[in-house]
Amino acid sequence: MGHGSVHTFVVSLLTISLTASVANAAEVEQASFVGPPAPEELEVLAPLVGQWEIHVDVKPSLALKNGYSSNGEATARWIHNGHYLHLDGFANSASGRFEWSEIIAYDRNARQFRRFVFSTEGFAAQSVGRWNDKTQTMRWKVVSLPDRWSGEATTHFGKDSVDFTLLITNDQGKTTRSSSMTMVDKSKVP
Repeated sequence: MGHGSVHTFVVSLLTISLTASVANAAEVEQASFVGPPAPEELEVLAPLVGQWEIHVDVKPSLALKNGYSSNGEATARWIHNGHYLHLDGFANSASGRFEWSEIIAYDRNARQFRRFVFSTEGFAAQSVGRWNDKTQTMRWKVVSLPDRWSGEATTHFGKDSVDFTLLITNDQGKTTRSSSMTMVDKSKVP
């Protein structure tokens, strides 16, 4: 085989290999998921899917001597065949940049929502939640705190916004973290 023939042969092999890879990738993307469908209870979280502008107010507390306000963005999307809602967000303030991620699921056995939050402050928390359809509000109880500490949060769904509040107190009843966040649908922002 001459140099030109070898080159043509190699190009042909690469083309065949690439075509087969693309075809296999298309088959994998179209394959149906194994396991049960996502719980219907998660449908109450569907309004969160999308892109949001956020405003955060952090009040002074034991964890943070000076409060601050910040603005940023968040994105929410379904993952793993709709079994989990994944939120990622950030906010910038005079104190710096803050980022967080959270995963929300519905526990069919316990009949409650589970929420896992992680942030650039090193904050990691697990909460369990109950939905109130009448008030369009999720009430969360933080369950990953030290003994005798308490933490509660609410997520209220409005027409074009979502309001979130958090309050954590220590075993002496002193506030260790208090914040609120408003998320406004980016498509509704002028």
